Amino acid sequence: MTGALASFNMRPIGVFFVIISLVLPAWAKTPERVVKIGVIAPLAGSSAVIGDEITRTVNLVADGLKHRSTRYSYQFLFEDGRAGVDSASTTALRKLTDLDDVRFFIVATSGEILQVGHLAERLDLLMIAPYATAPAVSKLGQRIFRTAINFERGADLLASYIRKRGDLPLALLTEEHAFTWGVSDALRKQLLNDIASNESYPLDESDLRTVLLRARAKHPKAYYFSCARPITCAAVIKQARTLGITEQIYSFLHMSDPDFLRAARSDANGVRFLSSPDQGNQSPRFIEFQRKYREQYQSGPGNDFLQRSTYDAVNAVIDGIEAVGASPSEVSRYLHGYEVEGALGLVRFDASGDIEDLNYVLKEIADGSITTPSG
Repeated sequence: MTGALASFNMRPIGVFFVIISLVLPAWAKTPERVVKIGVIAPLAGSSAVIGDEITRTVNLVADGLKHRSTRYSYQFLFEDGRAGVDSASTTALRKLTDLDDVRFFIVATSGEILQVGHLAERLDLLMIAPYATAPAVSKLGQRIFRTAINFERGADLLASYIRKRGDLPLALLTEEHAFTWGVSDALRKQLLNDIASNESYPLDESDLRTVLLRARAKHPKAYYFSCARPITCAAVIKQARTLGITEQIYSFLHMSDPDFLRAARSDANGVRFLSSPDQGNQSPRFIEFQRKYREQYQSGPGNDFLQRSTYDAVNAVIDGIEAVGASPSEVSRYLHGYEVEGALGLVRFDASGDIEDLNYVLKEIADGSITTPSG
């Protein structure tokens, strides 16, 4: 009797569970499996400010995924790529692929993606770079994408501006790094025979007086400083001012960094540089993300463009995996037709994997503030 009663009671309960499984909302269903996404970024040293912003943004996106309906659950694994110094990026990639079986990657900077990007096809990986501007990134293959802007676009803009102002010939000084070599090469191609002096110096070199004096001896009308980090940008500009160099100075993104402005102080006044584009259209989802960012970190991002480009990079990878599955080759094909309103505006990629429809803008430092040049 007891057995019969138990059998009778279990049937309705079983039916109840079947019904519940059919009517549960999508968010209550268990994702198919965990997909691991590796993040290779500078997490220590003089470029750690880049890694800090990327880490904050990725972690907040990951937190938001827990409250979305997704086919997969996601785990983000961080490794220090040291901005491509030595073989740190390769070591990080090998650890993540060999030990953690990671196939999707956020690879932060030019130095890092240039060191590991050639492995994407061979190892069946997909990579997207939120802060890699070097032109050579475009030649790494169909598995490489970036939400950063190819510096070739900026080189064309800056070269036209320099010619218009008559600031030629130009002295070009390059701090030796994969990122800065790419920037300098693109600008040199634009200006061809209008380079009066082409000097380079070791990464993180502190005494730049000799190289500055060699450049000044060629009597340039302006200087372009291609430096790898905000602090080294501040060092070269302060030493140039100490040596009495008053000609127009041009540079790149680092000039808007708070660390640079604090270190260079009044010596930075008058510097003109290529900056990331001003804030454009943004999706409602990103507006909500910004609100949560300020709530969690008690301030806005230290680098607004880096936050936006990281947000769009991570979401592009997630959107691809959700749409076509956890296959790097299939996600690559998906991203080549991707078109979504994101933090940078309309996010879509050209045949080389570069984000489309974005370019740099010219800015100037005046009294410690970032402004638009008047002429």
